[in-house]
Amino acid sequence: MGASKTIRDTAVLPAGALLFGLASFVAMFVFTTPRMYGVVAPVNYIGYWHIALAWVSGVALLITFGASAWYLHTRTRRFNLLAHSTGEVGFVFLTGTLAMGSIWGSEMWGTYWSWGDVRLVTLFITWLVYLGYLLVFAATRDSEDRFAAAYGVLGFVTIPVSYVSTRLWNPAFHDPTVGAESSGTVIEPTALLLAIVAVTVLFVSLAAVRYRVHRVRDTVICATGGR
Repeated sequence: MGASKTIRDTAVLPAGALLFGLASFVAMFVFTTPRMYGVVAPVNYIGYWHIALAWVSGVALLITFGASAWYLHTRTRRFNLLAHSTGEVGFVFLTGTLAMGSIWGSEMWGTYWSWGDVRLVTLFITWLVYLGYLLVFAATRDSEDRFAAAYGVLGFVTIPVSYVSTRLWNPAFHDPTVGAESSGTVIEPTALLLAIVAVTVLFVSLAAVRYRVHRVRDTVICATGGR
């Protein structure tokens, strides 16, 4: 009975992510047009999930920042494990953001990558920073947890810098879209919101599973005379 309840509880969030994801696809194809930046192309539908992944990865790394800071303050290990769990999933979503952005950009601007675009470059720097965070955590998790936690706090500065980059410098491709009617971007709010909800539910599901794995690992290590 207990096992079946655990299985049901574990399946609820992925099922929710699937339902919201399907609703997002329906909203995109029924209520939106494939027009962005003045270009009409089916690949523009990727933009909704590209934006959703970008936003949720930012939220995930914000949680990593907060949990890391709280770990440094309290030295309570579960906060460091939470920071890593959300940071790891956030890194995966950030990778998806870059991949989708490259596919989208290849059709929109004729190139997969441009070192002249500040949004692309700052997001890539953020990706490298959090790759470093994961490597530091893996190298120090059983000895000096505070190093990864400090990294998780300091690394977060790259997130707001990437977000405001298109407003601080002149972008080669990524003109600001929110509050900028001249960008020529047409985004259907309902479809975007459904995509964000779907990715958020998926994030919570994956982060929860990763955190449980951390806790089980710690329990096994303690039971076998390790840390």
